[in-house]
Amino acid sequence: MIRNGDLPIQLPSFVRSGDNISARTINQLITAIRRLSNRTPVDSSSGKGSKSSKSPFMPILKAVKGENDESGVPQFTYKIALSKGYVIERRIPDDQALIYHFPTELVDEDDNPIYHDITDGQAIYVKVLVKKDGTIEEEPTVLVGEDELAGAHYKPKVFDFDGADGEHNYKIAVFEIVDSKPRLKLYGAGDNIDHYDERVTMENLEAEGDCYEVGKTYNEASDKVEFRKLKQLSGEGSPVIKDQTDETINFKRIKARTSPSQINVSDEGDAIKIEGNGNMGTLTHIPCTGGAGTVILEWDDGLIISPSASFTAGCSSTGSGGGGGMP
Repeated sequence: MIRNGDLPIQLPSFVRSGDNISARTINQLITAIRRLSNRTPVDSSSGKGSKSSKSPFMPILKAVKGENDESGVPQFTYKIALSKGYVIERRIPDDQALIYHFPTELVDEDDNPIYHDITDGQAIYVKVLVKKDGTIEEEPTVLVGEDELAGAHYKPKVFDFDGADGEHNYKIAVFEIVDSKPRLKLYGAGDNIDHYDERVTMENLEAEGDCYEVGKTYNEASDKVEFRKLKQLSGEGSPVIKDQTDETINFKRIKARTSPSQINVSDEGDAIKIEGNGNMGTLTHIPCTGGAGTVILEWDDGLIISPSASFTAGCSSTGSGGGGGMP
């Protein structure tokens, strides 16, 4: 017995010299010849080597005999189907890590393969529609289209880029006519299709107050995620950013004077607190002639708080006791 795809072809038993040939034997032979005449000669090649037709997504090619041409040679059209297989969705992270999707247009209600018309140079695919978060909501489907059928990778939401859904066309096999014979070039045949949610969403975290966003956008043309730089403004004074290495950007520290401590630096919640040394006092001018006197200098927490003023110390040339005067 031989097979035409999944269809068994029963051959009659050997006939020895002198045996009587029954009508049943002749009918079996005629039936086998008819079935063999419609058997499709297929040459399948793959870099992975040959696999059983029971492996996932193996192509099943069927020839449909048409009219003879002018030379009497029968003409064939071709149909193709796939063996059963699954698109395995791997979600990271997710409580349901593996989800098995069974494609539509793969088998009919009676579990028979669904055949699709195919011509020289076309390919059979499993099409998977992917949401921008990397998940599969609609069931995949089997289709025939041109070789190198265009698709689009899904793109997740990244900063101010809203993301985009994708159409992933997994090529299973390409059908070719080579030297008048049908030939299948295998690509994804023989394995289930693994779909990974491998791209990640990126966003700037929400926070209270005025915030500056480090993440900028996603550049579709270059397929790059863009971040803003830290810029050291030019001008007088010491820069805050010290330098950068391959791993870090280094900022300078704010340092208080050790001794004598005039300005002190400390942490106060989310702020850096700068304060004096706690010393307080006043400088008062008392005239040589007596009187209430005038405060000419006052300091609080070690810092002068009195308005600007000039004062010349000493007594004047007139007046009892040498007197003194404010300018």
